[in-house]
Amino acid sequence: MLLVLAACASAPQSGEGLRLYEAGEYDKALVSFSAALKENPEDADAYYRRACCRMHLMDQNGIQEGTAQQALSDLDRAVEIAPDDYRAYYARAMLYAALARYKESAHDLLVCVQSQDKTLKRKSHKRLAEIYDEKFEDMQIQALKHYEAYLQMGGLDAAAIKRHAELKKSELERAGQPDLEKAQLELLQRAKQHSAVGRHADALELVAKILSEPALSKEFLQEARDLYIRERLAVETDRKADALFDTAQGLIKSGKLDSARDLLEELVKKYPATEAARSKAPAALVELLKKPKQ
Repeated sequence: MLLVLAACASAPQSGEGLRLYEAGEYDKALVSFSAALKENPEDADAYYRRACCRMHLMDQNGIQEGTAQQALSDLDRAVEIAPDDYRAYYARAMLYAALARYKESAHDLLVCVQSQDKTLKRKSHKRLAEIYDEKFEDMQIQALKHYEAYLQMGGLDAAAIKRHAELKKSELERAGQPDLEKAQLELLQRAKQHSAVGRHADALELVAKILSEPALSKEFLQEARDLYIRERLAVETDRKADALFDTAQGLIKSGKLDSARDLLEELVKKYPATEAARSKAPAALVELLKKPKQ
């Protein structure tokens, strides 16, 4: 959880919630941020701060599924309201990593490396390199690219420097590599195929591999960047739709069928292109029709 706590950076703001937060009174700070959100439910920073309170409490008490899900929900909302606030993406990436959800963590870190905040960008490159290197198979080339970016930005971590040297040596020793442009073109075609059938997370992962290779033509990279932006938005939309569906399922289990039906209909209307809207929600609505009215 120390990685999670590193994500919760200070910010120049005032208020009782921040005072309590800085004093380490996370329970009280959480209540204060919740009160602030009742007054202004569009306060992205309050959602971010409340998530950080929950993450500190998990550090003290251990990771609990309910608290982790609440923190993720807060960070989802912060990203939705303020998509250019990279702190929330980084905090969510660290929380995903703590929950061993490394693919989702990597997706958020790929957003963070686009930040103009050099400190955040540098540590995002380092963490992304570590995840690719340690948690995925056959991703060492991508790990090397991010280690290189980290070092070029002034990173001084001894372990990162050593691992970069090891990976660089392995790359130089690797012989008979296929033509780079041809291999990346195949990746791009596969990414488009995934996108066409709604597998946006898989498409995003493939495009990230392409963008980690700077030695490609400008036109090719531009096409890959355009696809990356579209798939990133699609992944966010899928996540929101799945969250609505999970909430509806909870309402069904608690017997609140009318509320569940309204939520499922809202899902279909709001996110029609998602898998949740195309198959999960309609199937759930059919099952609801079979249930007797309460």
